[in-house]
Amino acid sequence: MNPRIRRSCVLTQSREGDTLRGMKALVIAPLAAVLLLLPATAMGGSLPLTTFADIVVDADHSHVFVTGGPGNSSIIVLDFDGRVVKAITGQPGAAGMALDRSMSTLYVALSGSTEISRISTDALTEVGRFSVAPGPAPYILARAGGRLWFSGCGASSGFASITPTGTDLRQYGEGCIALASSPTDPSLLVAGSIGGSPAIVTAFDVSTDPPTEQISGTPPGIGYGSSNLQDLEVTPDGLSLLVACGAPYVDQVISLTDLSLVAKYPTGAYPSSVAASQDGEFVAGGNGTTVSLFETGNETAVRTYPQAVYPRGLAFSPNGRKIFAVGGSESHPVIFFVFSNRLPTTISLDSSNASVTYGGSVRITAHLDPLTLVSPTVSIYATPSGGKRTLLKSGTVDPSGDLSVTTRPKRKTSYTATFSGDEVYEKAVASPQTILVRSITKTQLSGSYGTSGMYKLYHLGQIVKQTGRVIPDHAGKLLKFVAQYRTGRSWKTIAVGSFKIRSTGRITAYLQPNSKGSFRTRNEFAGDKDHVGSTSAWRYLRVTT
Repeated sequence: MNPRIRRSCVLTQSREGDTLRGMKALVIAPLAAVLLLLPATAMGGSLPLTTFADIVVDADHSHVFVTGGPGNSSIIVLDFDGRVVKAITGQPGAAGMALDRSMSTLYVALSGSTEISRISTDALTEVGRFSVAPGPAPYILARAGGRLWFSGCGASSGFASITPTGTDLRQYGEGCIALASSPTDPSLLVAGSIGGSPAIVTAFDVSTDPPTEQISGTPPGIGYGSSNLQDLEVTPDGLSLLVACGAPYVDQVISLTDLSLVAKYPTGAYPSSVAASQDGEFVAGGNGTTVSLFETGNETAVRTYPQAVYPRGLAFSPNGRKIFAVGGSESHPVIFFVFSNRLPTTISLDSSNASVTYGGSVRITAHLDPLTLVSPTVSIYATPSGGKRTLLKSGTVDPSGDLSVTTRPKRKTSYTATFSGDEVYEKAVASPQTILVRSITKTQLSGSYGTSGMYKLYHLGQIVKQTGRVIPDHAGKLLKFVAQYRTGRSWKTIAVGSFKIRSTGRITAYLQPNSKGSFRTRNEFAGDKDHVGSTSAWRYLRVTT
């Protein structure tokens, strides 16, 4: 046993008595009307748990796992919108959790049976479990240095570790210990006794046996020390530690090199929980009345949500755009909340026409909601068939929320619009609008000796030269020639032929009528992936003596 580890755990033992009961009392009292106070940007509902223990986010499957600790036997699985996906039952006292993404495995501390269970995050079922006896009944759980580290709380306190297969149990000391592993250094583990006054945190290198203490001490406390430790989390860059203590009334960021103060986030009285987004852009802090959202390094909250949360009851979605929180009330002990850290926006696209003839124009209009945005910039893009996306126009929408551009597509083109978002509103992308471009087919007759109204005149036996053209140029594609003869009041097809368009963009066919009368001819282009087909106008001719 390492006496330094034992000593740090004993010195940080809570002076508040029963820490589990104490931290529950910290947040429940203000929550009597929580179901009636959901802000417009929140979703969530009551969970079938009597208390709260831990929350873990699974980025690979878009799931959130919530446990209740002693007196509960289920792991509740939710999606990122707060809907319950499944309750994994048969988990006595399920409490602390640790996720191994590489193995698609969630390890769960079973405080009711002194075991750790293994849950498949693919199948959402238990795939095994092992005992940690004679170690403490596990309540807090973390992964570091290739081992599982756990702490017992309440009557079965203690600090220990074991392999993920349930072998080589090692016990180090006493106390109900909060644990935080590092997202960048697998050998780093930070520990601090829950409820500890003064609050003391200790960083260990767990690649050694026994673990090596790297640094230990009390967070600065903004001038008067820190007490009643509730939550801790290593920052995404692995350089600092987020700490929530009952006092002072700020969440602190302290350096893991010398425990100096890096930043502070005023969250109000009795901070209970803290979390950082994976991209490092946001920090969320909670207490008995409010969840506050901060941009990293900015002490002024960019948004607050009038909901209380349990200690260690905050987490971010993988993209940092949602905050997951767990609170409760006397009538609903465990409530799961989903807060958006930006207000929703929508952007739509409209066009003046669904198709245009080659050379014609179309007006594309993007519309952004809500209209309360201040000078929002919208961008409209065009992606021609087989081509790259290009920016058509970028600018501020008008008072109606619209931005328009007139364009002349040369081939089938897909249009979309984007709003990049800002510190208040979410980004948005419009559903694509595809504009079809119709080709132009023309027919020309030559060699006539004269005209009569709409008819060109030819002598019997004379060859009629017919030239077809498609705009834009479709060299190598087939162009169809059709000739008809007037019989009574109707027209009868007498000749049909299809020929490849030459590199000049034109193709010529010849017709030699063998009788006098009225004829007409035209060209038909079937179209391709870039252009809609088209048919030329009829050209009329009359054969005389």
